[in-house]
Amino acid sequence: MRKINKHNKWNKNCIGILSAVLALSAVLFSGCGPFAQTGQQAQVMAAEAASGAETPAGAEVAEAAASAALSAATGGIAGGGDSVVIVKQEEKPAVTVAADHGVTVIPDTAEIRFGVMSQASEAPKAQEENTKIVDKLIEELKKAGVEEKDIRTTGYDMYPRYSNNGQSITGYYVTTNMSVSNQSLEKTGDLLTVCIKAGANQIQGIYYTYSGYNEAYAEALGNAVKAASLKAEAIAAASGRTLGEIIAIQEGYQNTSMRASYQSVNAEAMMAKASAADAVAILPGEVDVSAQVTVTYRLD
Repeated sequence: MRKINKHNKWNKNCIGILSAVLALSAVLFSGCGPFAQTGQQAQVMAAEAASGAETPAGAEVAEAAASAALSAATGGIAGGGDSVVIVKQEEKPAVTVAADHGVTVIPDTAEIRFGVMSQASEAPKAQEENTKIVDKLIEELKKAGVEEKDIRTTGYDMYPRYSNNGQSITGYYVTTNMSVSNQSLEKTGDLLTVCIKAGANQIQGIYYTYSGYNEAYAEALGNAVKAASLKAEAIAAASGRTLGEIIAIQEGYQNTSMRASYQSVNAEAMMAKASAADAVAILPGEVDVSAQVTVTYRLD
């Protein structure tokens, strides 16, 4: 029985020493894939190994391994070679700001939208009358210098005309909607007069556009980034830090409707002016092209 107990103690001592050595090896492989261990974990493993050794010699070896593991984890191993250093990196604080900026421009082109409505007791006759007016209108626009590619039919509709009591059909309406685009502001008033005199009896409005929209938007973006930087600098100064590099930047929503502005018109007044051969005054006003950005900066 004594012999068996002696062997058991020897086995436990060997296991304790082997566990401590493995703990030390774990530190040496710190940061290397599945072998990575922290210094505290290695120290605990070695300490447990020492407590499991049942002879003074076994405990002494295990405790020495634990001491070496702690030394390796906190600065290096005596005897030369590369040191194993475990560094905990701290993330620097950051600040995220949003800013927007606009550039005011004056539209330089216009699109006129108008319609021709005809009516007759019979549908074919109403259609024929409408087609005759539209053809004449297109001809007059070309004479005024409008290219055919800028003249477009945007809608066509035919519907019945009912009696006052709604019980019978007394005729038909035919409507053709059209637009003339890419016209200079200087010509827009004259073109409105041409349309009305040629037979257009519905004026739906004028859309103004700015040909340099993309350049204006790029300028607005740059100004928005500058505005974001000013806001971030103020926050950094107030918090006792300095503004670092940009970590991330994101463009905000782009309102593409600002590519054009719509102006409704008083159709009756405009048609009265055109009939009297008066020039129709066109004032497009201003359009604000805006941009938004969200920027994240590192704080030093």
